[in-house]
Amino acid sequence: MRIVKLGGSLLGNPWLQAWLQSLAAMPATLIVPGGGVYADQVRKAQKLSGFDDETAHFMAIAAMNQTAQVMQKMLPELTLVEHEDDLLRMIQEGRSLIWQPYAMLRQDNLLPRSWRVSADSIAAWLAAWCLAKTGEMAQLLLVKSLPMHTLQQTTEIEPQWIDDYLIELLQQNQQCCWLCAAETLENLQKDWDLSLYARQIYLKH
Repeated sequence: MRIVKLGGSLLGNPWLQAWLQSLAAMPATLIVPGGGVYADQVRKAQKLSGFDDETAHFMAIAAMNQTAQVMQKMLPELTLVEHEDDLLRMIQEGRSLIWQPYAMLRQDNLLPRSWRVSADSIAAWLAAWCLAKTGEMAQLLLVKSLPMHTLQQTTEIEPQWIDDYLIELLQQNQQCCWLCAAETLENLQKDWDLSLYARQIYLKH
């Protein structure tokens, strides 16, 4: 099973369509959409209206649902899944899908209700949820709109590339997580070897 977070900043990126097509062709692949421009609007609205971070947290998760709908319109053969029972059934069937997180996280959300959490940590939360429900450890990949050479030229993950809570969550769950640039897909399609084409997010021991 794969969980692939496609950053909201990929909307408008020419690689997004290729990623959706590639992931749709793979069995048991769960796509987690970023909030993108919709989450940006939540930030702007919070500055104007002054509502609290918990409200903004759930509004930003709702923004991920909006991005999911946009992605599904780009590739209609991918199914939108929102509720726990449907998600479990489709995982058992080995289907590929786009997850809308709002309903599940509204019901069962132990994540910090603040801007420390973005779709990065939510994708890791989903991986832990899948392990608890199915006993299967998912391969977790975060796809970012970073230049590929930027990742290749550094040995460490820069803090600004991921959300503030991700490392802590990965540490709690002892999860492995990979990060790659969108343009990496051209190489990944050959054999899907993340160790060759993606950067692992290492945990502190």
